[in-house]
Amino acid sequence: MKIDLHVHSVYSDGDSLEKIIAFAKLRGLSGLAICDHGTIKGAIEASKITKDLLIVPGAEVSTDTGHVLVLGVQESPPREKMEYFELIDWVKERDGITVLAHPATLLKLNQKLLEKKVDAVEVYNSLYPIFWLGIKISNAVAEKLQVSKVGGSDAHRAENVGLCYTILPPCNNADELIEAIKRKQTKPHGTPSPILTRLHTTAHFLKTMLLNHTEI
Repeated sequence: MKIDLHVHSVYSDGDSLEKIIAFAKLRGLSGLAICDHGTIKGAIEASKITKDLLIVPGAEVSTDTGHVLVLGVQESPPREKMEYFELIDWVKERDGITVLAHPATLLKLNQKLLEKKVDAVEVYNSLYPIFWLGIKISNAVAEKLQVSKVGGSDAHRAENVGLCYTILPPCNNADELIEAIKRKQTKPHGTPSPILTRLHTTAHFLKTMLLNHTEI
């Protein structure tokens, strides 16, 4: 199966679900993880729109160790910004998994990541400004943590959906997909987003970091 595990929708800072689903089918995807900031509403609504794609409920949460994707939970995280250990425990209690998102944007590997590991690392992310370098750094993080390697487009515009993705064995539902990730039955692939998209996203990320460097 070919799954894009990191897509934003209109429920945070992305495109409409209809456009996202259309591009997902155009790119030959088997499914999507809609990971809006702090909410799984996008995934819930997407599952009502299409039955042709496997929709994985997800959310992206800001923590003191970087951004973490939450997959396979049936409720939104309590906050969009959480302490890392708190988030890991919250997800485990709900039988979901955590994915360290775009780790190449981290300044260093926080010790907390070694004390309580995520279930996977996003090695391929189509928004990395220097794509090959981002993959190299992220792959090293995954090797250090000894967890699954996945890929996602991090698309905020529908036309970028499916540029990066994860290959998994056939899964009938989100629960089977979660188990496949836990068992490291994953292989990330992909290509970068257009250069202007990557530069715009990088500038926005740096601005956000400067404005919120003291916040979790």
